[in-house]
Amino acid sequence: MQQAPPVERDDLFVAQANAFLDGIEGKPTPLCTFEEPCRASSSTKPRSVRRTPIFPSPSYDICAKELRLAMLGMIEGNGHPYSWSAIVNGYDPVEMAECPYPSIIAYMGRQPLESIGIPGARVTHIWTDDPADAPKVRRPA
Repeated sequence: MQQAPPVERDDLFVAQANAFLDGIEGKPTPLCTFEEPCRASSSTKPRSVRRTPIFPSPSYDICAKELRLAMLGMIEGNGHPYSWSAIVNGYDPVEMAECPYPSIIAYMGRQPLESIGIPGARVTHIWTDDPADAPKVRRPA
């Protein structure tokens, strides 16, 4: 039996990002659609699998389950992982005070805390170019 090559830290994220880009360009992708997990959980019959992604409208309920999002990438001078994670999840102002981007602290602080967050969605995974940054991004959100 031939052994599979080792998976590097970024390989799965790169493959997922490339499949996403292929999908939005209308190319076939080996990843499942938003519908497939719902169909799979409701039926045990063999079925043909549609391999072109379906990008839902904002009203699409994605099987009435929480939409789990990943925040990918962070480069010098760009604090979007901090702000977008906080916008989606809500945030802890004490932890956000440690954010290295003062403008993010300022504009997030201008919004009523109870108005922050997107019901039905949650950032559950964070990947940063420097692995040491991911826990820092996670803490406030």
